Amino acid sequence: MAGAAVVEVSPARDHAGSTGIAAAHVGYVLPPARALHARPSPGGTRHRKIDSGRHDGVMGADAELAREVSQQWEHEALIRGAAPVAPRWASTARPVAAPAAEVLGPDWTAGRALRLRLRGAAADLAGALLALPSRRLVVLGAPGSGKSALATRLVRDLLDLPGAPVPVLLSLATWQPETQPLGVWLATRIARSYPSCRDAAGLLAAARILPILDGLDRIGPAAMPRLGEYLTGPRPIVITCRTGAYASLIAHPLSRTAVVELEPST
Repeated sequence: MAGAAVVEVSPARDHAGSTGIAAAHVGYVLPPARALHARPSPGGTRHRKIDSGRHDGVMGADAELAREVSQQWEHEALIRGAAPVAPRWASTARPVAAPAAEVLGPDWTAGRALRLRLRGAAADLAGALLALPSRRLVVLGAPGSGKSALATRLVRDLLDLPGAPVPVLLSLATWQPETQPLGVWLATRIARSYPSCRDAAGLLAAARILPILDGLDRIGPAAMPRLGEYLTGPRPIVITCRTGAYASLIAHPLSRTAVVELEPST
């Protein structure tokens, strides 16, 4: 399928090159995220489809935040004009990602040793992310490779996907991990940036906000224990980082987190 994201799960191999655990090849192709989008209104503003059967406080706050984030990015689009072209991406070959069995969970792997391979275009990243049970992803790339452009594209695509958590793009430059837990910093920043969001902490705990955090390389090693603390719960997250910096920052892969790397532009 042209233009689709591929999430492929295949048997892992031992050092001798043979399949360590007998398992059939498992793979599927996701439709492009753009094919799943809700159609924008004639005025251009995106409107997320809300489950009318739910009226609890979390869903109401979710809808209000989604509307405010949508308005922000529509305004940004008017100011910036055409968005920069975001690059293609694929699973990194570097030993910095969590094992496939951990990323996918027991329902997928059933105790088998498997290998997870992700790849696609910028428009496919939202669909691939939502296909991961943990909805956790690190995006690596060289300086100027398009990490921020891809993060921006991901926000806009997720806003159009019914049922997706509300994406909030934040720069990590102002986080001080030595004194602030990540959850506290996120809740404070989101509440300040989006006045309609009166319970950012509650939405984060309910996994109804998907933080997209740009620039982990701007933060020192003190960030990694704080990230580990935050990811002890079932919380989605996307992080961008320079490739070389990420390898030096992490002592072990982030829990249940897949890692993709941007392909060089041609």
